[in-house]
Amino acid sequence: MDEWKLEKSTPQRVYRRPLGLLEQGFYWDSQFSGTADTLQLVSLRVEPQRVTPELLERAWNFTKQRHPLLGARVEELSYRQQDFVLEESRLHSCIPGEIIYDSIPSAAEAHSYADRIINSPRRLTNDLLAQLFIILQADDVQTTHLIIVVAHMITDGMGNFALLRTLMEALSQPSVDVGPLEERLWLARSTNALFADSEQPVARQRWHRALGAVIMQLRMSGMKGGHTLPRKISAATPFTPTRSRFLDTSFSPSETKKIIQSCREQKVTFGNAYHVLGQIAMTRVLHRLHLAGKISDDEWAFRQREPFMPGGPLNQRPFLDPEWYARGGSATVNVAISFYFNRLPVMPGGKNAGAHGRLPTYVELLSKRRFFLRARMMKAQANAFVRHPRHIDINYARLPIRVAGASVQVERWRAIQRSGASDLSTEPISAIEQAKGANFVMTFGGSSMGNVSLCLPFCYKCVIPLKYPANSPEPIIEILETHTRLRTRPTELYLGGATFKGQLGLVVHYDGNVYEDALVQEWLDEVRNAVHWYLGDGAKAQDAGAGIQAKL
Repeated sequence: MDEWKLEKSTPQRVYRRPLGLLEQGFYWDSQFSGTADTLQLVSLRVEPQRVTPELLERAWNFTKQRHPLLGARVEELSYRQQDFVLEESRLHSCIPGEIIYDSIPSAAEAHSYADRIINSPRRLTNDLLAQLFIILQADDVQTTHLIIVVAHMITDGMGNFALLRTLMEALSQPSVDVGPLEERLWLARSTNALFADSEQPVARQRWHRALGAVIMQLRMSGMKGGHTLPRKISAATPFTPTRSRFLDTSFSPSETKKIIQSCREQKVTFGNAYHVLGQIAMTRVLHRLHLAGKISDDEWAFRQREPFMPGGPLNQRPFLDPEWYARGGSATVNVAISFYFNRLPVMPGGKNAGAHGRLPTYVELLSKRRFFLRARMMKAQANAFVRHPRHIDINYARLPIRVAGASVQVERWRAIQRSGASDLSTEPISAIEQAKGANFVMTFGGSSMGNVSLCLPFCYKCVIPLKYPANSPEPIIEILETHTRLRTRPTELYLGGATFKGQLGLVVHYDGNVYEDALVQEWLDEVRNAVHWYLGDGAKAQDAGAGIQAKL
């Protein structure tokens, strides 16, 4: 089990291991008012007799047994060390507050319920790293909503899919093979213990880490300046808990098919293209603000010179220990991500775009040929990152800096909380001054998850014996829809994409204290419009563009 140590064997086993660096970073995030906690809102078509408290608790306990970090707790020993403590008894029963039952009058209330959870005082603690809400729908007994809240230190996007799939299997089957606890703990190790070169001599491993550190420093030294949507930011912003906001939009199955086909014809993925879509959309928003006099000429000139620098999380599992990955690491609940940072050229369209007092067309901003040229540029940067032989070491090298920064932020925030006062300035910092800071300005974060139906089936055949009338149709549990919410970090602007049940969906998570709701909605509308123009039916984009133009 490597990192896990048996601390107590009777009457039930207790195990302990230190958090890895990646986990520590998210631990310190969580201490800042629950930052980065993830929430899955899942709507199910299921018979009411299958969502009884007894069956749901049984299914949740099976899920914890397969993914034991869900039942662990954290001990903060110092700013340098935090440990997971796993008591075996916690995998077979629930503590108070672990499962919450409630009801809503209709489906329309489900997102509001999730929004209240994500923006209310944090429910998770160091003693409770995962929580399950079962929400019955009063006007439709066949529909039940699940809300699963998990600390990011023990999960990521792939981990959340594994959690939900296991829960659905446990809810639909009489038993689930969870395997020996030792095997599950072996899978639930930190990425510190999962380097693919772990069998090589220690001296060579140290050389790999040193190379990673040097390359990381060289790469980050070139990341300077940058800009994003206009935002309200001050010295106090990093110490102000966010107002987590969420917007989404989706495309029909036929539109999705056309979008994916357009990408394939150009030998790129939607993940390669969506950064360029975000840039074009942001460029149009900025043009509109400048034309309306809401961005000064000086700021506009500055923005025309600055590159766009998006970034975000990347699934690290395929690049870790091959044995761990093959034995279940590809689909276990833990956090195993790296972080990428891309660089796009300056705003498309040149300095003369919009010079005649009107919003430039898509053709004037960026032709389809040049759009796909930029998409292939993103593909090349992504390939250069993940195919670099020291990719894992480069990512690992930035983690100590991240942990130190996050822990210092929490220490200062805790001091502010204790004193009840802050001497930090709330004076707004201009976009030009933001770019002069020690860190570059990330244009937006995000990731494209691809077709999640490949790793998360949406129908589960029910084989738990229940009484049914003769000739009844075969019972199933169907996932109608699923949405992920985040407790955002200060200044966060995150654009995500995924395809589920044949429909491409786009989401934006953002800090509502920093970004105006209407401006982010306008940006998402423009992203959708750009998808239609460059990857779908261009006529729809023209129609939408005409409507937006009329607002000026």
